[in-house]
Amino acid sequence: MHNTATTSIHVVSKDVLTGKGKGLVFYHGFGLTPWGLCFMVYCEHGICHLQFTDIPDETCLKALQKQFSAASFISNNDHIQNQLNEIFSDRPNQTYSLYVQGTPFQVKVWQSLVEVAFGTLISYESLAKQTGFPQAVRAVASAVARNPVAYLIPCHRIIRKNGHIGQYRWGEDIKKALIAWEANKVS
Repeated sequence: MHNTATTSIHVVSKDVLTGKGKGLVFYHGFGLTPWGLCFMVYCEHGICHLQFTDIPDETCLKALQKQFSAASFISNNDHIQNQLNEIFSDRPNQTYSLYVQGTPFQVKVWQSLVEVAFGTLISYESLAKQTGFPQAVRAVASAVARNPVAYLIPCHRIIRKNGHIGQYRWGEDIKKALIAWEANKVS
């Protein structure tokens, strides 16, 4: 049986944004997961970005470097690989801290997403209700699509109310594989 991770979401403050990240050090790199290559960025406050990718593309890094032009950026693929090994391991009771930027609405949706239990699938409608916005299904779906941290903000657990898998920012095949992997772990 797989115990779920505890994930806390911290929002980048206005002071940090205004100061262009002065004093922050972001570590970034690529690593392999059971589903292919991932790119990850983190700092002392938590994981900022995690994405599945087909090619070593640092588009996200360039956007972060522009946004946080006063911060330092250090590449460390070995450390990123160790982090990814931990994230996708079978170790129980892992705790993760995320450090993300989003609107208050997006953050509320992402916080609701981390409460969806490992191996559980829910509809966008159910997530909208859980978030407190039952009439805002499209807005909730839009916030889900803007999730900056794959897997740890588990948008792969959200499906259409008709049971179809639906789209996934990092590809339908990866979404299906993540769902199957989790289902296997809870059975």
